[in-house]
Amino acid sequence: MDVTDWLLDSDPAIRWQVMRDLTEAPEDLVAAERARVAGQGWGARLLALQQPSVACRHPGLPLR
Repeated sequence: MDVTDWLLDSDPAIRWQVMRDLTEAPEDLVAAERARVAGQGWGARLLALQQPSVACRHPGLPLR
């Protein structure tokens, strides 16, 4: 497995950028992969921490 394959076998937040920058993937496939960031992996976890005030916090810590 080379580095590009390893990166493609990763989180959508990484995969879409690898597809865009390191492969010749069509723009529509890159866009579809980028759209997954909000619902899967690191992006989804980060958005789950976001509060209605649009502030991000760690669970258990008060909002500032």
